[in-house]
Amino acid sequence: MSSTLPASTSASATGPVSPAALWALVVEPSVVARFSAELQAARYAEGSAPGLGATIEGTNQRGDVTWESVATVTAFEPPVLFEWTVGEPADPVAIWRFELEEGPSGTTLTQRATLHPGPSPVTAAVQRRPERAEQIIEGRLAEFRQNMEATVVGIVELAGG
Repeated sequence: MSSTLPASTSASATGPVSPAALWALVVEPSVVARFSAELQAARYAEGSAPGLGATIEGTNQRGDVTWESVATVTAFEPPVLFEWTVGEPADPVAIWRFELEEGPSGTTLTQRATLHPGPSPVTAAVQRRPERAEQIIEGRLAEFRQNMEATVVGIVELAGG
């Protein structure tokens, strides 16, 4: 992993389910919140619906700190790709995506997250302690990966896998 941003991580799970069954779950933000220890709640903003440009509002908690996030759906290709960008799309904090790939043993669901240098606690920590940038970024990606592993397994099981 890189000691600079952007930096990415991913997690995958495969199950004997159709891409359509998984797609119906990954485009519903509240489903993701069921499996993540950090994402507490997520929903489409009032007037928004699944699709390119939709707005997703989230409530997150890490330790004693709770915060709200706003994301924009930046890729929507049923039933293979669903992506949302946290923060301003031109200067993102993070980009999250689900990729679905049908194969001989079912469908593989991959969740990817890429931290970007947009304004966030991670970028602030790196600016304060540049000598620890690699540790800060890798630590945050490890937290992402742990939640993502639970999320992809949980969604595949929920879909019947």
